[in-house]
Amino acid sequence: MVAVTPVTNPTVPPTTTTTTELPATTTSTTTTTTASTKPATTQPGTTPSGDVTESECNGGGYCQGKDDGFYGQCCSSSGYCYCYDNGNSGYYTPCGQGQGYCPKTEQCIPNCANDACCI
Repeated sequence: MVAVTPVTNPTVPPTTTTTTELPATTTSTTTTTTASTKPATTQPGTTPSGDVTESECNGGGYCQGKDDGFYGQCCSSSGYCYCYDNGNSGYYTPCGQGQGYCPKTEQCIPNCANDACCI
């Protein structure tokens, strides 16, 4: 048989508390902007640079399907087209020497500047 010794003063180990600090939660947002380039397109009735031609404006079909109004390449030195009669007719106005078509004023102006005229 095994002898058993009774425990009269048991020793209880002291309680230990451990505190752990966790790092703060951080949220980050990343925004990516992608630029795309559209290929150059030539509108019917215009030159490769986008200028309206007189022959196309004056009955050549340039105004077909367009709302009444002024049309032309911003600061173009060649001129602009006024389409009227619900896009059935057009009237070409050439710009003078040293002038360019300004869409904001709907006319040719001297020293046309892209930043001031282009819409």
